[in-house]
Amino acid sequence: MHKLLLLFVLLPLMANAQSNASKQPAQTVTIACRFVERPVYVDSFFLYETIGLGSRIVSRSTLRVSDSTFLLTVPASPTPRQYGVGTNSPAVLAKLWVSNEPEITMWANFNYLDKGRTVGSP
Repeated sequence: MHKLLLLFVLLPLMANAQSNASKQPAQTVTIACRFVERPVYVDSFFLYETIGLGSRIVSRSTLRVSDSTFLLTVPASPTPRQYGVGTNSPAVLAKLWVSNEPEITMWANFNYLDKGRTVGSP
């Protein structure tokens, strides 16, 4: 009886271990932010996730000097999720919908982030 009980306890645990081992590694989505009229003093950019009335920083980026682009990465999601892109102040954000695209490009005037255009976002 004890052997049968042990079998019923260990069998689901072994099946769960096998399914976890066979999962693919998490994919990431790269967000390339390109700006017009970027102030000289801005050298970092943030990706925020909205949580109720607040927000938290999901990703940070520094300026890529070669082509003046900010690169942000976020884990891919099977369903679209809304993120905000902006500087230190979460009050001025450009809204992005991110799902499982390989890359999203955002073009915007730095003074009007909320009016920016995206390529590759749902």
